[in-house]
Amino acid sequence: LNGNDMFGFNADLKLPNPFASLGSFGASFEFGLFTDAGWAGNIEFGDPPTGETGSEILKHILTDAGVTVKANILSWLPSELHGVAQEYGHIPTISFYFPLYLNHPFDGKGNFAFRYVIGLGTTF
Repeated sequence: LNGNDMFGFNADLKLPNPFASLGSFGASFEFGLFTDAGWAGNIEFGDPPTGETGSEILKHILTDAGVTVKANILSWLPSELHGVAQEYGHIPTISFYFPLYLNHPFDGKGNFAFRYVIGLGTTF
């Protein structure tokens, strides 16, 4: 992806934690759904016009949608160690993203396939 112009959109929906009633370990997980869309390129302008027209931009928008599972690993430590651990810096959340749908897959698989991304310390 390259160009001088770009836009993006992201939406996240937090789901209820089905394991919250199982104690602090079960409550340390978050579940959600996500969708993303974005485009990068050059918008048509100038004389003579160069870049992509509106219909070409619509063809090249990349989208995905899937499931998120996040684990708050700080909560796995004994409560007596929380303050000590936080003194040394931010304890990251481990995030597992499962983009089950991609409109233009790069990996040669179909639009609907099992894929995953692991994030360490993401706060958004």
